[in-house]
Amino acid sequence: GINLLHNEATALFEPGGRIWVVGVGDTYSGRDDLDTALRDVAGGEYLLGITHSPDLLDDPRVAELDLVLAGHTHGGQIRLPLVGALYAPVKSPRRRAAGMLRESGTLMYVSRGIGEGIPIRINCPREIPLITLRADRTVRHADSHA
Repeated sequence: GINLLHNEATALFEPGGRIWVVGVGDTYSGRDDLDTALRDVAGGEYLLGITHSPDLLDDPRVAELDLVLAGHTHGGQIRLPLVGALYAPVKSPRRRAAGMLRESGTLMYVSRGIGEGIPIRINCPREIPLITLRADRTVRHADSHA
């Protein structure tokens, strides 16, 4: 009963209008195609992008998305005070490893998730984020729950 959105979008009808959920393939493995994903999207409505890798931020059309949710990094798994993530499989590990950021004209939240590549986490607790979308196009990030 789950519809996988691979480089495609679907509209959710809400009391205040539509929210488009735009599923974009994994940038890390070269399966992303934001042009195709946005092909049938109506302009002027809220666009929520969902993808695996935060490096979707390098796509020139990413600014058309109001918010992007990503993962892939596990938060870097090992984070040092004042330094941040030592490694994350993205182009800008210290910037894109975890949390809310604004880059390339859009807002993105990168979840630390609940798994890990290797079974170790230091200063990088697991999380299941709760994000509330509001009609005025602002985003409030609640405390994460582990």
